[in-house]
Amino acid sequence: MAALYLEIDLCSELDLVWIVMQSAVAPLPPYWQELTDEENEPYYYNSVDDTSTWEHPSTLYFTLLRDQVFFFWLLTTAPQSITCPLGSIHRPCTLSSLRDQIVCGSLV
Repeated sequence: MAALYLEIDLCSELDLVWIVMQSAVAPLPPYWQELTDEENEPYYYNSVDDTSTWEHPSTLYFTLLRDQVFFFWLLTTAPQSITCPLGSIHRPCTLSSLRDQIVCGSLV
């Protein structure tokens, strides 16, 4: 389930499995608790600001960590000049769009 939330493919991105494993056992941040709804589905509740979410409160942290690891990989192993295919249609090239293209092998 953690790999799904973090959009990490466990078959092709084996170097990111450690992030999935860490997120799966991450403790809840202070003031958060895990509860279940009427259908026995887990959700998370923050008693301080009275908010609830279906995603683990630390998902954003691990998503950003995944992007940092990928960005580091990109800077240290990718070619020096990369042209984002999305640039030709006047949309910004985001890290996730670039990541998807490199992982899929379509970026040359």
